[in-house]
Amino acid sequence: GALGSPGPGCCDEDWSWFDAGGVRFISYPEPYSGASTWTAWASRADAIMAAAQSNPSINYIVTFGHRPAYSTGFHLGEASLASVLDSLGDKYSKYVLNLNGHSHDYERFQPIHRITHITTGGGGSALEPPWTSTDPRTAVRAMHLEHLRVDVTGTGMRIDAICGPPTSQDDVSCA
Repeated sequence: GALGSPGPGCCDEDWSWFDAGGVRFISYPEPYSGASTWTAWASRADAIMAAAQSNPSINYIVTFGHRPAYSTGFHLGEASLASVLDSLGDKYSKYVLNLNGHSHDYERFQPIHRITHITTGGGGSALEPPWTSTDPRTAVRAMHLEHLRVDVTGTGMRIDAICGPPTSQDDVSCA
């Protein structure tokens, strides 16, 4: 399991990886032992990313986890996670996307160290306004219920944020 993970999270069930089509998906754990959990995870995920990078049938590497590396929402980005993901992004050209929740909103960043970071926490619970900061690398953000649709082909990946029902906490409206 991840460094510092509790007993119920044993046996490598607190993070994992799988391939779907031409994408290798790798989850990352919660920071059970602070930043050292993510550093230990990165050393193990590095080999999984290296194998994907050298595999011609894998076109993209995507990570996902609960906490954001970058966020201007209720829960700010985790600098130690950002550092780990940035280093992997610099190393692997197929690593292009990180998905996370934690903040109950939608936010997409311009690529940072080649990785597009998307917070997609706008579903399943109430929104968490207001925005707590700004970041010039934010491409789009919306305080609105939503979910993602990801379409992958051999030549690209399209990600659509699909608007959910309106709430009194919205800062945008959409059809």
